[in-house]
Amino acid sequence: MEIALKKIKITPQMYASKNKRFANFIIDYVVQLLIGVAIGFLCVILAEVTGHYAYIEWIDNMGTLGEYALGLLILIIYYLVFESLTGRTLGKYITNTKILTHDGQKPGMDKILYRTLSRLIPFEAFSFLGEEGKGWHDTISKTVVVDLHKYNIETEMANSINEIGMEL
Repeated sequence: MEIALKKIKITPQMYASKNKRFANFIIDYVVQLLIGVAIGFLCVILAEVTGHYAYIEWIDNMGTLGEYALGLLILIIYYLVFESLTGRTLGKYITNTKILTHDGQKPGMDKILYRTLSRLIPFEAFSFLGEEGKGWHDTISKTVVVDLHKYNIETEMANSINEIGMEL
């Protein structure tokens, strides 16, 4: 007889701490900066290899607005790709956290898109100063970031209770 795994409702006790959320932010921000630097190096290498220096001119003439637009593009692609594939960014891997819906499921692409676009709201980073440490990108997308250690303990307990009920 196969035992069905019980769906776990996410509780505030499973939420990632503010410290872990802040670490996620810092790590992911540094990764995005490194991606930007890598794009710059790639443009220089392409210019040297091909002899077409338009790549370097593109960077030189980008200006502040262009740099800001490139940064936003990197942010959008970074979060969309990582969070839609695994529910985790590099920061979340390092801090052992993950994005889930309120009922413990992997969020769909629509929720990931809402999360990502919500990050573009001015002063969104300050939304973590509240009691629960949830950002607007969590609230708008109806997702949570859980501490995987706490989540796995609760899941194992719930499934153990489920197994006991099945054996009776």
